[in-house]
Amino acid sequence: MSGSFMDTKARPILRWVWQRCQAGRNRFRSAEAVFASIYRKQKWGSGPGRFCSGGGSSQAENAAAYLRLIEEESLARGFAGRAWLDLGCGDFQIGSRLRPLAGSYTAVDVVGELIAHHRAHYRGLPVEFVHADISGGAALPKADVVFVRQVLQHLSNGQIARALQRLRDYPLVYLTEHHPSAGKLRRPNADMVQGSGIRLDGGSGVCFAEPPFSIPPGELELVLEVPVVLAGVAGDLGVLKTWRYTPGAAAWTP
Repeated sequence: MSGSFMDTKARPILRWVWQRCQAGRNRFRSAEAVFASIYRKQKWGSGPGRFCSGGGSSQAENAAAYLRLIEEESLARGFAGRAWLDLGCGDFQIGSRLRPLAGSYTAVDVVGELIAHHRAHYRGLPVEFVHADISGGAALPKADVVFVRQVLQHLSNGQIARALQRLRDYPLVYLTEHHPSAGKLRRPNADMVQGSGIRLDGGSGVCFAEPPFSIPPGELELVLEVPVVLAGVAGDLGVLKTWRYTPGAAAWTP
């Protein structure tokens, strides 16, 4: 899931008002109900097929550097051909391009109708699609390496904390988030209600090393930072940051 570019063309104050209205409705809804509605209403944009997760996955410039990074990391760190887990797979545009590098590939999303669509649409691709919530509920599938790309930014701090606790069961995790550009981060980890928006307009972002998450520096390394690009939109749209997370400083053994 990478829909962090919804309403980028609108004025920030209008997006803020819209997000406040949405928050009131989403506070007491399940994660599945919230994100299923986002897809049905195409709040992250429209594209080929029924589901679109936004420019984070559909815009080639936003994905290219990330795909190169993961390919290089998989070879250098020895997880090419191993069991890969994609949490919050969204429209699967990124996952479908990562799949050839993995031995087995499991893609998880909280939206049941999205998973059903992928099982039919990608039935010729050796991928297991699983309906599950990253922040709670049934146990997540086992894997050697996990990818969480622009997913946590849409969740509340409580949901993120629960997801990070579950991620500690894995030896290697790649976390990607949309952040304000350098010098524009005013308040790390401003809380929000789950939804299509993110913390960017408030000068915030998900900062894993800062409270309330406080992942120790030895477990977290920034491995990629690229400017966000969106067709037809000029100006500073922030950056995409990817961290390599080794929970508990667990040694990765290929």
